[in-house]
Amino acid sequence: MSKNPYTALSLPFFLIGLVVASQALVRHHKARASLHWPVTGGAVGWANVDERKSIDGGVKYTPHVEFHYEVDGMPYDATTYTFGRKTTPNGGFAHGLVKTYTLRPAVDVYYNPKHPEEAVLRPGDTSGLLMQGVVGGVFVAVGMFAIWHGRGWRRMSMGMR
Repeated sequence: MSKNPYTALSLPFFLIGLVVASQALVRHHKARASLHWPVTGGAVGWANVDERKSIDGGVKYTPHVEFHYEVDGMPYDATTYTFGRKTTPNGGFAHGLVKTYTLRPAVDVYYNPKHPEEAVLRPGDTSGLLMQGVVGGVFVAVGMFAIWHGRGWRRMSMGMR
């Protein structure tokens, strides 16, 4: 029996695409739901920007914000200020966001009423999730194509014997 040369590529592409696309879908759903979450007062503990070199030689900026809030007398800490894209090539945006939270440490916190430990500062933010979903979908499509193509190749090679 001959080996399918497409198997080595098809399954990883399919699985990676499935994970990336499903993460985008879950984050999009949470972002939309957060528009209807209750609001409580909170305070920013710290905020900074992480700068890393990207593959293309540029720099990627990732803002980090830690905030504290209370729900029904229970204290919580969170770092998910948005469900949308966090990393950006725009250093001005990242530093501006951090500066905003540093200058105004009192914030409105939108929390999940079913799971109060889940909260965001920017409800409804879906920025970057469409692109993440598209990239995941492309990986799924390439993986499925390779699986389909590999099966046809295997049938042809078996029929030629």
